[in-house]
Amino acid sequence: MAKNSLKVQPFVLTIAGSDPSCGAGIQADLKVFSNLGVHGLCTISCSTAQVPGLVKEIHPLPASHLASQLNLLLQTYPVATIKTGMLHSAELMSSVLDCLEQNNFCGHLIVDPVIQSSSGNMLIDNEGINLFRERFISHSSLFTPNLNEAAILLDTPSVTMENFTRSAEELYKKYNVPVLLKGGHLEAEEATDILISEKGLRHYSAPFMQDRDPHGTGCTYSAAIASYMALGHSIEKSVALGKNYITSAISNCHRIESGQQFLGAP
Repeated sequence: MAKNSLKVQPFVLTIAGSDPSCGAGIQADLKVFSNLGVHGLCTISCSTAQVPGLVKEIHPLPASHLASQLNLLLQTYPVATIKTGMLHSAELMSSVLDCLEQNNFCGHLIVDPVIQSSSGNMLIDNEGINLFRERFISHSSLFTPNLNEAAILLDTPSVTMENFTRSAEELYKKYNVPVLLKGGHLEAEEATDILISEKGLRHYSAPFMQDRDPHGTGCTYSAAIASYMALGHSIEKSVALGKNYITSAISNCHRIESGQQFLGAP
């Protein structure tokens, strides 16, 4: 008789803000982790008061408390992949970097540079943006900016259809780590993302879906990529699978009476 064996799930850790609507942030990430069969862990950087389309308040936690959460998790669990979302300040970002160094973290680090919400709210201070540029992104295995975030990181007025590919190339050249530039906000017939790594340039496209609220899509997409990388897939394959996941989630989103939309499980 064969011995019973337990399936070992890889551990994936998200460091992000708490969204009480559960459409983005920690809550969205944990839903993705559960759906994709990895064991989710979380370190909360901020408490927010938000719903789709409105970020009313952001209250960052003390950097010492973020460090306490993160250190304890890294000392207890063999974390395969860390995904970062909203960090809000240079102080919190520095705390994360210090913890990763102190714990000799050598897994994958997926950085979703949450700088501005889909509704236009700035979600990080200027010192934090500078730290993203100068130190944080260079530690990542992959970073996943949208068009507005890419423009800020490149210090350029905007990223448009005309300079989309060139902007992705400039991001890769500037930060020297793989970059996934997300093109959904271009609102073309196809929602196309560009991945540039040492293996070259790849496009990932899916039909653009009109009248869908983008709240939480960036969190969900990067959480899916982090999960697939923890499961042993390459960056290229993880992005392809993550693109399929987010496309399915958007197509299955459901509405409540207010008109707000929430991503559904694929």
